[in-house]
Amino acid sequence: MKENRTSLTGTSQEGTRPPLQTPSHPRLTSHRLSKSHRDSLLHQRQPPDRPSHRNQDIQRRINKEEERPGPIEGVIVGLHPEITTEEVIEELRGNPNHLDPCSFRRFYQKRTKTQTWKGCNHRKTCLCCAGHHALADCPTPRDSPKCANCRRSHIASYRGCLKFIRATEEAAKKTPPPPKTPRPFPPVTTSNPLKEDLQKKQDSAIEDMKKRHQEQIEAIRTQHRITIERIEESNMQLFHQLREDRTAQLNKMKGRITHFLGDVLTTLIPQKGDTAPSDLRKDLPSTSAESERNYSRSHQRLRRRCPSMVFHLLCKHALK
Repeated sequence: MKENRTSLTGTSQEGTRPPLQTPSHPRLTSHRLSKSHRDSLLHQRQPPDRPSHRNQDIQRRINKEEERPGPIEGVIVGLHPEITTEEVIEELRGNPNHLDPCSFRRFYQKRTKTQTWKGCNHRKTCLCCAGHHALADCPTPRDSPKCANCRRSHIASYRGCLKFIRATEEAAKKTPPPPKTPRPFPPVTTSNPLKEDLQKKQDSAIEDMKKRHQEQIEAIRTQHRITIERIEESNMQLFHQLREDRTAQLNKMKGRITHFLGDVLTTLIPQKGDTAPSDLRKDLPSTSAESERNYSRSHQRLRRRCPSMVFHLLCKHALK
C-alpha cells in the first residue's frame, strides 16, 4: 500500500492558504492501482470503520475491467485524520499487503541544488497572494503585498503571520497519541542450562582423559625404572665377571712367571752334592782376579739373555 499525498497547495473561496487547513480524510491506496482507477474510484466509498477494511466492490470492479485475478489486497479510503500511517502499517503488518510510505518529490535544476517547478504536475501557488500562478506572474505589486490569510501587508508565506502562529500554537496544544507500550519480553537469564550441561560434560571428559594419561605415564615410568634396574644388575654382573676373569689371568700369569723364575734359578744355581759344575763355573780359576774377570763375562752374557733387573739381581746373588 502507498500513502497518497494530499495536495496542500489549493485555495479556498476566500483565497486563504490551504497549508493552514488539515485534510479531513487522508487515504492510503495500493501501489499496484493504475492511475486511471486512482482518480475515479477513490472517492466513491465511505470511510471504513477500521484501517484494515477491504473495499471489495472496488476490488471486484478492477478485476472485472482488467480481466485478471487482481493482486490488489484492498483499497483504504476516507481514513480519520487521527489515524496515522504508522498505525495502519502496524495493523496490516501481518497481512499480505505491501505498504509503501509516500515521500514528497522535489524537483531541482539539472546538476544544481536549486529547486524548480519544471516537472511538477501540481498546481502552482503564489507566495505573495496564494493564487494559482507563479510568483513572477503575480498581478499584486511587489511593493505593496497583501497576505491572503490575515489581510496584512506581507506575503502569504511569511512565518510571522498571526494566523500561521495561531495555527501552530493550536497544533502544539493537541495531546499527542499515547506512546505504545513495548512488548514485554521475558527476562534474560545469564545461566543457560544447555551450556552448563555441555560445560560439565566437557570438564568430566577432560578429567577422564587426565586420569587415563596419568595411568599411562605411571606404567611407562614403572617400566622405565625396572629396565634401569635390570641394566644396572647386568652391568654389575658383567663387571664382577670381568674382574674375576682378570684376576684369574693375573694369577695364571704370576704362576707362569714364578715357574719360569724357578727354572731359571734352577739352571743358574747348582744344587748341593753336585760334582759337575755348571757351564758358568767349570772354567772358574782359583785366583780372585781371574774370578772377577770371569764374573764380568758371565754377567754380560746373562744380561744379554735376561734384560730384566730382577734376573740381574738374582744372578748376582747366585754367583756370590
